[in-house]
Amino acid sequence: MISLQSAYIGAAGMPGKTAFMAWKEIADAKKGETAFVSAGSGPVGQMVIQIAKADGMKVISSAGSDDKVEFLKELGADVAFNCECQETAFQENQR
Repeated sequence: MISLQSAYIGAAGMPGKTAFMAWKEIADAKKGETAFVSAGSGPVGQMVIQIAKADGMKVISSAGSDDKVEFLKELGADVAFNCECQETAFQENQR
């Protein structure tokens, strides 16, 4: 069982409120669209991934290690990648 103190550090606390308000009040995302969540393994990113999936979104997320990428997939991200070892199109164009 989760303690009340743990709940206020996570979903019911600052990370959960930040994720919820940003997603519901600012993102204006619609079912079927695609959302990109950078730093998806952080506390706010974790919540945004789950909220976006619950709203019927496709979610792409990045993290800084292979272990974190696996965690993002467990959270429900449709596509997850390690931003530390994969070049992006932007980086390729900067050469």
